Amino acid sequence: MNWKTLVQDVFYTDNVFDKDKLAQNWYDIFHGKWEYKNMSGNAGDFNRFWLQELSEKHKDFFKVVTDNTIIRSYANGQTLTQYSSFHADDGDWTYLIYCDPHWTQEDGGGTEFKIDDNNTVVIYPIYNRVVKFRAGISHRALPNIKQGSFRVTVALKTNES
Repeated sequence: MNWKTLVQDVFYTDNVFDKDKLAQNWYDIFHGKWEYKNMSGNAGDFNRFWLQELSEKHKDFFKVVTDNTIIRSYANGQTLTQYSSFHADDGDWTYLIYCDPHWTQEDGGGTEFKIDDNNTVVIYPIYNRVVKFRAGISHRALPNIKQGSFRVTVALKTNES
C-alpha cells in the first residue's frame, strides 16, 4: 500500500477497497446490531459510543489492509455531538477504515491525534480512507455535526507479526 505520512507514526492511504464492495460492507454494518456500550478514555471517563463486533465476513474483507495479527476488530459509531476522550489503544498498531460513502469533510467526525502537549492534528473520515497509527498515540474521535448522522468507522487493533 502507498502510505502517506501525516505525522510521525500516523499514516493514511486512500482508495484501498473496491468502492462497491466497501459500500456493501458499510451498508451491512450500518444496519447491523449496534450496542451502546463502548468507552474510550481514562478510568472514570464516561464518554460512551456505539459498538458492533465484526462478523467473520467483514473481518475477512477488511483484513487486507494489514499483514499484522488482528487482535480485535469492530465498528464504532457516533451520533450527533458524541465524541471520545483522548486515549491510547491496545496492541501495536491501529487501523481505522472510513467506510461511509455519504460522509463528507463538512460532516465533521475527524480523528484527532495529540502530537505534543499543545498541538493536535486531525484527519477527516473520507470515504475509502484507511489510517494506520501506533496504538500508543493519544487520539480521539471528534463529534460529527451533521443532523441525523451516524459516523461509522471500522477499527482493527493489531500486533506486529
